[in-house]
Order: sequence, then C-alpha cells, then structure tokens
Amino acid sequence: VRPVQALARTYNQAGRAVVTTTIILSAQFMILISSQFQPTVRFGLLTSIGLWAALVFDLLLLPAIIILVARRKTGFSRQASA
Repeated sequence: VRPVQALARTYNQAGRAVVTTTIILSAQFMILISSQFQPTVRFGLLTSIGLWAALVFDLLLLPAIIILVARRKTGFSRQASA
C-alpha cells in the first residue's frame, strides 16, 4: 500500500472521530473561561488552543511529513508516478 493510499484510508476511517473528539474536548475546556479565577481561565483557553493546534497538525502537517519521508526512503517522486 502506498503512503498516499494509506493516509486516505486512515482519513476515511478515523478522521471524523478525531475531529469530533477535538470539538467536544475543546468545548469542555472552553467552559473554564467563565471562571472568576484567572489561572483557570488561561488554562481552559490554552488547552483549547492546544487541542486545535494538535488537530491541524494531525490532519495537515503529519500526513505531509509522512509522505515526504516515504518518498525519500523509496526514491518515489511525482515524475516517476506520472
């Protein structure tokens, strides 16, 4: 299985669950913003931002890195596949 096909299969099987989990957890941590205690507010905000950053990394950057590494290991290039 080629890396691109494996990533597409992974997105189809787990992508929705990853996004849904991030939305639910982020919403739960955003509740902490309503606190009167500033460290708790900051914790909730930073944790929520961290969850969204992790989602972006998981869905966009990590697949690109995996494909680049796989191409370097196998010597696969776009010209060879065209």
